[in-house]
Amino acid sequence: MPGATVGTRVDRRGRSAAAAHRPNADSTMHYNLVAISEIYRACPYRAVTIACMARISPPELARELGELLRSLRRAQNLTMTQVAHRTGVSAAKLSRIETATFRPQRDVVEAVLAVYGADEETRRHCVALTDGALAEPWWAPYKAVLPGRFAALETAAVRICTWQPLLLPGLVQTPDYTRAVFAAAGSPPQVTELAVTARQMRQRVQLSGPDALRLRMVLWEPLLRRRILPSPLWAAQLSALAECASRPNLSVRVLPERPHGHPGLEGGFSVLELPHDRRVVHTEGGPAESIIDTIPSVAEFDRRYRWLEAHALPTGESAVLIAKIAREIRC
Repeated sequence: MPGATVGTRVDRRGRSAAAAHRPNADSTMHYNLVAISEIYRACPYRAVTIACMARISPPELARELGELLRSLRRAQNLTMTQVAHRTGVSAAKLSRIETATFRPQRDVVEAVLAVYGADEETRRHCVALTDGALAEPWWAPYKAVLPGRFAALETAAVRICTWQPLLLPGLVQTPDYTRAVFAAAGSPPQVTELAVTARQMRQRVQLSGPDALRLRMVLWEPLLRRRILPSPLWAAQLSALAECASRPNLSVRVLPERPHGHPGLEGGFSVLELPHDRRVVHTEGGPAESIIDTIPSVAEFDRRYRWLEAHALPTGESAVLIAKIAREIRC
């Protein structure tokens, strides 16, 4: 197929299948190429071209590039100092490219690949990763209402487990619900509408397609009964939530209101599972984002989520309860 990139598609779970993609310059969705580092640990010279859509974020592409370059360097038994001497690029810059703390430059990547004796397929793949890492991410137009670090992590996530006692997750909000939330916070109309557009884009990017994000939610029952919208709009939001719950990649469970405490009283949080067995936590509260990545803290939030999910209603009973509340609102 002329003009196509042929290779292997890898989904969020790391599964691969033969695929071909023809770039579309008019598309609003960025198409990038991403490497899976395990492939190169097993065979560092075998470059596999992988066609992915906007869910692969530029920071994640930079990370994949860095891991691949490190694999190639180690396969040649070269130190960073030796590579710096042969390329004229400082060892500090080379190190930052391998650790994805510096945006890669095509000329630097090509110079390094020449030292490693990379074949043409590997070179093309690394250049594609470099271009993808430098591309504008899909969330760039919405940075005023969507923190970039969180957007990058959410886009790269394989699975998200979220506990929400106060507000519905943004990935399942209707436009009217988002407007009500931002209006209650006193946001100007233009900011509110930008937030609505951003959340609709998040939903399209994250929840659509064959490798859609796996999202598990535990919602507190009082949240579902707290009307922040007129009754018809609130019932429509609950119906949309019920529709989301019917998708195979989404799980919605309701934690009944209890007379005693539980581990989620401090506020909402999300445990994001990333490629290569990495996990981080995003906590709610206030206008500033909070990302936690220390292993003991992540383990503690994971423990809390597991408790909340274990004590929530099963998915079937949760769906029945959501439908019951929606009917009560319509009456």
